[in-house]
Amino acid sequence: MHVLSFKPEVILYIYMASCIAVLIFNILYIFADKYSGKKRERSSLSFVGKITEQTELLREGKETDAAHFDEMFRGLKKAENLAAFEDSMLEVRKREPEEFIDEYLKRMRGVFLRLTEVYRKRDMIEQAYFAYLVADLGIDRGRETFDGLMDFLMDMITVRDVNARENALRAFYSIGNKDAVLAVWRKLEDNEIYHSRKLLADGLLSFSGDRRELAELLFGHRTEFVTELVLPILQFIRFFSGDFREEFAALLSDPNEDKEIQLEAIRYFRKYPYEPVR
Repeated sequence: MHVLSFKPEVILYIYMASCIAVLIFNILYIFADKYSGKKRERSSLSFVGKITEQTELLREGKETDAAHFDEMFRGLKKAENLAAFEDSMLEVRKREPEEFIDEYLKRMRGVFLRLTEVYRKRDMIEQAYFAYLVADLGIDRGRETFDGLMDFLMDMITVRDVNARENALRAFYSIGNKDAVLAVWRKLEDNEIYHSRKLLADGLLSFSGDRRELAELLFGHRTEFVTELVLPILQFIRFFSGDFREEFAALLSDPNEDKEIQLEAIRYFRKYPYEPVR
């Protein structure tokens, strides 16, 4: 039957019914999306109450509850809960003094140390996110010795996934241990891994420890590394300190020095003029 054989009012009714169906669908979709959005929000902030209970104990001068950290370990075995923990920490930071947040995170370090054995067996995306959280939350900040957490991060330095490697590097910078950063550079050298120069230089600038001490250490060991790893060290120094004029002048006066390194030294003196070099 040809469509023109339908009466005009029938076609109109069909069109009206289609419009009503579309309208009902859109209304139901809006309500469903609003509900799922609230559900996601509740899920993402699911740890707020539990974390706040512990920071309140710290505020009152009391000890935190050991059972809480066992519960957090069990919960954070699920990767989706890592994201919820991150969101919850952001929310708690708005409510609680920083000193109690930092103290709580120091206690969470034991949980993350135990979690390394869990995430070591996971895919690279989950490992990368785990390393990102270690850096973002400063979980291992101030740690002076290696243990399972830094060993886990060090293993990620040699993976092919650039994002995972960068997150592991950021975690090392956040720890603020200059000897650990030197160990990272040696790991890169030994495995012939040449990460982005810019990312390396920018990463060194985010080092949470004494940047002057880090600069002296890395510069002092520069002969151990290929040019691709020395240049970000020199760029890092150029970005924050004019106290290395004599050291950079020595680079220019050495006839056997790599030309790229000498060019970087020239850039250094453009920023920090030095009469003997002029």
